[in-house]
Amino acid sequence: MDGIESSAHPGPHIDMIEQSLSEVAEREEDITAQVYESYFRRCPGSAELMVGTDGLMRGHMMQEVLVFIMAEDLRSQRAYLRFETKTHQDYGVQLHMYENLLLLAVRDTVKEILGAHWSEDYELAWRGRLDTLLQEISDAWPED
Repeated sequence: MDGIESSAHPGPHIDMIEQSLSEVAEREEDITAQVYESYFRRCPGSAELMVGTDGLMRGHMMQEVLVFIMAEDLRSQRAYLRFETKTHQDYGVQLHMYENLLLLAVRDTVKEILGAHWSEDYELAWRGRLDTLLQEISDAWPED
């Protein structure tokens, strides 16, 4: 299965991540600004690259990140992922910037909002799912 969760069974990660995001949605209407604040603190180079983006563009990018996180069949995302990584690389995006956004900023924003409601099950689900996603991004990263 080349390291990808099967489309028939995307793994237990999706259910727990969906549950954590549902809990967040009950507390916060939109976490985009919080995610980007966290992202830019962790990855100042990203803030420099995105200086010309507006809230609409950042909202669209956040939506794409969440779609990717929740994708039941990552195999179906491979062509799109290759396109996106190539396009972003052309703008100066570096591979580590994906980890900062996907793993650290999104997960940690969800964790911060949930506070005491964040569980070990959530931690394990996010870590497992995002490890898989980051491997997919790394595999899709264009060779120079």
